[in-house]
Amino acid sequence: MNLRKILTNRKGFTLMEIIVVLIIIAVLAAALIPSFVGFIRDSRSATAINQARMGMNAAQVLVTEAQGQTPPQAPSTVAGTYSAAEAGAVTATMNQARFWQLVRDDVDPAGVFVIGTGDFEGTRITGLQYTGAGFVVTITGGRANAVPVSP
Repeated sequence: MNLRKILTNRKGFTLMEIIVVLIIIAVLAAALIPSFVGFIRDSRSATAINQARMGMNAAQVLVTEAQGQTPPQAPSTVAGTYSAAEAGAVTATMNQARFWQLVRDDVDPAGVFVIGTGDFEGTRITGLQYTGAGFVVTITGGRANAVPVSP
């Protein structure tokens, strides 16, 4: 009868039970936090790649517009460096201003796009390099590679 009274009058948790629960929570946190950090890095990388592809699409629009002019201009006239600072400058070329008009709401305003003269296949752009959103993204032949920028 005395044992039954002790078990029914028990209130709260023992110190040992609390310590065990805290250890379990700590182990779970130690296992999950690195994977969450990896998810964040991967999402930032995907953002940078998508911004680079938007820049590539905008550059393709410039090439298409150049082909539609009379007389048609060579696609390589689109080659160059495109940054928001240059697009806002008085000396900005038509291509720079038009490029940033196409992408201004979708990319990092501090980003810089570089389109080389060798990044063309006929009238199609096949590659570019984009530095922005904490990554350097290189697109070559439709494949994108993002490398984090060291602080």
